[in-house]
Amino acid sequence: MTEKNTTDPSCVTRLHFHAKECIRSLAGKILSGDIPLDFRLWSGAGVAVVYRRPHRPPKLKEWYPDPRFLETRHAPQVSWIFEELWKGFHTFLDSKSKARFYERLTDAALSCSGTPEEKRDGKFSLSRQNLLLAILVEAVLFEQDLRTSSPAPSSLSSGETADTDRKLHARPETFLERRRFLEQVLAEVHPSGKNAG
Repeated sequence: MTEKNTTDPSCVTRLHFHAKECIRSLAGKILSGDIPLDFRLWSGAGVAVVYRRPHRPPKLKEWYPDPRFLETRHAPQVSWIFEELWKGFHTFLDSKSKARFYERLTDAALSCSGTPEEKRDGKFSLSRQNLLLAILVEAVLFEQDLRTSSPAPSSLSSGETADTDRKLHARPETFLERRRFLEQVLAEVHPSGKNAG
């Protein structure tokens, strides 16, 4: 962390509250199906959200490495949630944790790609919600991990698969598990005894 002392209890509570309010707002929009679009596709923190991976001449790759491409037909929705999560989490992300944060969000999105059956049966709205919930759950898990430990900075170059420190908390795998997980997190009670929601 650059300027924040993560061991200060008031700082941890404040960060937790700020992140939780962001998560609450995003979860409400995703679960209601009222999902905004951001046609300015996300590109930052070593990740680019795209419809299709662009072709780059090999000579250009010598100058600048490619970012990690998150290829999805839901690129505007993923870009929206990446941007909103940046707004909700940027106050406690330094440059190293920001890169780890977006690596983990990308890993979650890639692990939740729609199955061929969903595509064939036309269940794209559910797969879109599931994709966005997977990203949102990963943001919650990252925030929890950040509060409970200080993982070593990632030494990956862009384009490599991240070992995303996913050891501290179990990751829900299905749409219903993700929904229950978020409901439980949003209903948590603070140590002071007051309901956080």
